[in-house]
Amino acid sequence: MEFEKSEGLRVFDGAIGTEVQKRTSGSDENLTEILNLNEPELVQDIHLDYLEAGAEFLTTNTFSANEIRLGRSNYEHRSREINEQGASLARTAIKEFLGNSSDCRFVAGSIGPTGETLVPLGDHHFSDFYEAFLNQARGLKSGGADWIIIETMESLREAKAALLAASQVELPVISSLSYGERGRTSYGVVPSAGAVTLDHLGADVLAMNCGTGPSYYPNLISTYSEFTARPLLAEANAGDPELKDGEAVYDMTPEEYLEDIKPGLPDLAGVGSCCGSAPNFTRALAEVASDYDESREEAPSEEKKYFSSNAKVVNAGDVTEFDKFQAPDGELKRIRKLKDPERVSLVEINAEDRSEEELEEELSRVFLQLGSAAPTGIKTEDPITLKSFLRAYPGIAPVKLEGGNSSLMKIAEEYGGLII
Repeated sequence: MEFEKSEGLRVFDGAIGTEVQKRTSGSDENLTEILNLNEPELVQDIHLDYLEAGAEFLTTNTFSANEIRLGRSNYEHRSREINEQGASLARTAIKEFLGNSSDCRFVAGSIGPTGETLVPLGDHHFSDFYEAFLNQARGLKSGGADWIIIETMESLREAKAALLAASQVELPVISSLSYGERGRTSYGVVPSAGAVTLDHLGADVLAMNCGTGPSYYPNLISTYSEFTARPLLAEANAGDPELKDGEAVYDMTPEEYLEDIKPGLPDLAGVGSCCGSAPNFTRALAEVASDYDESREEAPSEEKKYFSSNAKVVNAGDVTEFDKFQAPDGELKRIRKLKDPERVSLVEINAEDRSEEELEEELSRVFLQLGSAAPTGIKTEDPITLKSFLRAYPGIAPVKLEGGNSSLMKIAEEYGGLII
């Protein structure tokens, strides 16, 4: 299917997790997805309610159904089954809703974060997350998903692992980050960096969801529009929750939600809602979507390439000279002291005596300590060093390769390095 701004405004459904919790009792967030197996009628009824409210895209009840997160409740061995069933329930709801109609509705298979952290803050490596997301994506495709939607990511490294994994199942992918009221994710990712990084990694649609209520979203949408020509999707929370009688309550009305997000709608290809919303929010959005259905010509834009870190974006064409230096053997931690934080750097690394996991942990610690410094790149002839560097790096790193090695070029392209 087409998903472009010129095709009009597509309507996505609203919250799944909070809606499931409203309709059932005795389940915690780790078990919400288990209801795909234990109470399929309840989940399917939610999908039908969203379809009747005007949703064109249904999001599956699989947000936390990766092996790592399900492992907290000893359900990791059923991840593939839960995802397949989640997509199947949405597909069945569409068939029931449409009957003999020739209209189309679509299933977006939801992949959320693992709830764990990558090294050096946690015990997991990039490959752990990648494999968990790949298993999830395969289950979603097998169950009938048309799209994969990667939601509520705050770490660019985790978002990268999910996007690379999802791309393996040959479905179009929506990649969404979650920004807080201060305009950053909890990992310090700014919207410009999120936009250019996920664009460069090949997401078909870029999105923002959760994090805050809709009043902050027009600014986020505007920033994304400056840095990418990809179609955009926005799904804000139904305001900020308040704790009442021990429960999180969202008091925002659909009318208030629509009023707050409306300034951003002209730049969107899709719109929905997130935590605390319900089918009446979808109905409000569907009622105005036709106002944005007129074909809109995209202004031709000069294709730009960027380097990025969590917090800095630099037009690659503006970099005439790199801050070049060599990392001392066995002392990768010195990169932080040798780097000029205001300049895009190119560090020569030779670390063939270390494993991928050791390098990933050491380098990710360096990048964490560099914080909001300008982007850092690598010059190397070693495939393991290059792969570990790019798995540890959160943004778009410049990559200098010697000798035109095709295997090195493949690694750089796969993991989002920009060859210079």
